[in-house]
Amino acid sequence: MDENQKQKFKIKLISLDEKLRKKQDLEMEINRRWNVLLREESLTNTDRHLISTALNSQFGSVESKIKKEYKYHNRELPEILRDWI
Repeated sequence: MDENQKQKFKIKLISLDEKLRKKQDLEMEINRRWNVLLREESLTNTDRHLISTALNSQFGSVESKIKKEYKYHNRELPEILRDWI
């Protein structure tokens, strides 16, 4: 492997490391916000479960996922979510 290839490889490795750090930081921020959301006092454990299930889904907006999850379980949205969704 010549010096040029080594340099390119090293640059790719550094770039990947930076992206992985950013990903980790983003995941930590998402987890913090998720926990704050689920600690809302007015939510029941069932509400927390339904919201978590909806947020774990990969498709659609947060609003539509939560709405679908509540509709699927024939439950009314909690008051705190009614105005927003």
